[in-house]
Amino acid sequence: MVTNPKINFKQAILSTFAFFDIFDYPLTKDEVEEYLYKLPPDTHQIDIYLRESPSISYSDGLYCLKGREENFVKTQERKEIAKKLWKKIDRFRKIFDMIPFIRMIAVGNNLSYDNPTKKSDIDLLIVTKPGRIFTARTLVTFWTHLFGSRRYGEKIKNRFCLSFYITEDNLNLEKISLEGQDIYLAYWIKNLQPISGDYHTYIDLIDTNRKYLSGFFQTPVNYQKRHYRQNKGLVKSLRIFQENLLSKNLGNKIESWLKKWQLKRMHKKLEELDKKEASIIISNQILKFHNVDRREYYRKRWEKKVAEIV
Repeated sequence: MVTNPKINFKQAILSTFAFFDIFDYPLTKDEVEEYLYKLPPDTHQIDIYLRESPSISYSDGLYCLKGREENFVKTQERKEIAKKLWKKIDRFRKIFDMIPFIRMIAVGNNLSYDNPTKKSDIDLLIVTKPGRIFTARTLVTFWTHLFGSRRYGEKIKNRFCLSFYITEDNLNLEKISLEGQDIYLAYWIKNLQPISGDYHTYIDLIDTNRKYLSGFFQTPVNYQKRHYRQNKGLVKSLRIFQENLLSKNLGNKIESWLKKWQLKRMHKKLEELDKKEASIIISNQILKFHNVDRREYYRKRWEKKVAEIV
């Protein structure tokens, strides 16, 4: 990947707007600097371009591409939806913190930057202890299903999407990137919002992927902590008790049995999917179940939009 392309501020700024326009999301000036594609931010040049560019519209602190002014209204509506979803996450936080072998849970996709629609689910990245990924997955599925909050079938809206697990010794996500520029994955990693577990695991995740992110952003990728709360006391003690109980031979046997059971179900489901559209990875270090992987679609839309406006 080329990390220092010959790109000017007009191209960098419009490329940034082109990506977020796919999701109907206008940007503040601070967000333009934070998300700026390829170049280090220059506050003075960005300010001049945003004020003088015929390609940019402005309203009440927000900027969007000309002709896309309806996004100013959409973003206010979506921030209200986001508040409700974050409240649901807050209610679940103690349950997540209680589950053994989970090292970190983060929210990704549209909710990570407060841009969900009325039909959105809550996409989670779940990091587990090595050697216990199948146990952790079973328990997360059990608890979210018990409270009617797991996404499955046609039940999507406001539910937790449990499609992505990695172990804490496998934090480098570059290996799952598309060939060339996986612009969606880069912004996805950058915007992850940790909500549960060990905050240091989230820091390790970002640090492990900094080299990859530097191919897209010259702005330093800051650690997110806006929605992170650390649970202590009884919740933490309960999790530790369960981990101690399941850490040796008993836990190994349970993990082995759950792995065999889940693999049988997973491979059966694989036979029903369109393998050209799906992104399925099944291993001891990563479980990724995206029946339709839209990253290539989003990349093509972004490239087309960039070609039209730059």
